[in-house]
Amino acid sequence: MKGRIVVVKEYGKPFEIEEYDVPEPESGAVILRMTQAGICGSDLHTYRGDQTQQYIPLSPTLEELWDTKARALLKF
Repeated sequence: MKGRIVVVKEYGKPFEIEEYDVPEPESGAVILRMTQAGICGSDLHTYRGDQTQQYIPLSPTLEELWDTKARALLKF
């Protein structure tokens, strides 16, 4: 399964969308799919480079909505 993530690689530059492999969940774990994400004021400060104490690359989101995508089978 593939996932996508929004990444800031340079302050003040456009966001980039990267694709990555989603690992299979371990027994008893779930995979969550983010369905919506908001950008808040602190994300904009980071994007502009006003808050450079954060390491880049980074993925800016504080408000998200998640949905269960898959569930691993429990092993007894």
